[in-house]
Amino acid sequence: MKKKLLILLLLVPVLGISQVKVNVKSYLNLRSEPNTNCRVIGKLTNSSEVYYAGEWIEGFIKVKH
Repeated sequence: MKKKLLILLLLVPVLGISQVKVNVKSYLNLRSEPNTNCRVIGKLTNSSEVYYAGEWIEGFIKVKH
């Protein structure tokens, strides 16, 4: 499932989508910076909705929650 979510997130800027619904079996970490070493500031569960904030870096996207 992680690969499908990553593909969706990478297509967001191309498709012009502004609202994204999270589709995961457990949860997705919401982090303060775009890397896995920074602190987790929240968790997005299945069907959570976030808004794409116009930036992405190496598999991470900036969102408004």
